[in-house]
Amino acid sequence: MIPYSDRWRLHRRLFHQSFRPRAAIQYHPVQLQKARELIVDLLATPQNFIAHLQTHSAAIIMSIIYGYETARWDDPIVSVVNRAIDICVAAVRPEVAAFLGFLPFLRYIPAWFPWRIFQTNCVAISKIRPMKWSKPLSNLSSRGW
Repeated sequence: MIPYSDRWRLHRRLFHQSFRPRAAIQYHPVQLQKARELIVDLLATPQNFIAHLQTHSAAIIMSIIYGYETARWDDPIVSVVNRAIDICVAAVRPEVAAFLGFLPFLRYIPAWFPWRIFQTNCVAISKIRPMKWSKPLSNLSSRGW
């Protein structure tokens, strides 16, 4: 957490400016456009509804936050984000978190030791992380942000 300071106040002010109910109205056009795309995609290939829903939610977030327009199918950033989410869900199960909270010294056991799957997942996520943000951030810098 950020300690109470000028930086904290700035973050709080920006958060409230962007997420208050009246500010959410400015996001309606993007949400409506992406909802129309979702309907077209669902009508075209209903058997891929899970992929369409994942792309839909990621497309709204990426468009609003970064101004990045995702591809309708097989967007590389959406697939990287989905892979990172899958790894996190597998790694941060309640029983693993409780076990590490109860026995914190287990964090320092070498990676080659059996049952260190959470460390393997952390390494996998650390390899994904640079790929995930390079394209949206370059999109922001090209827009002058």
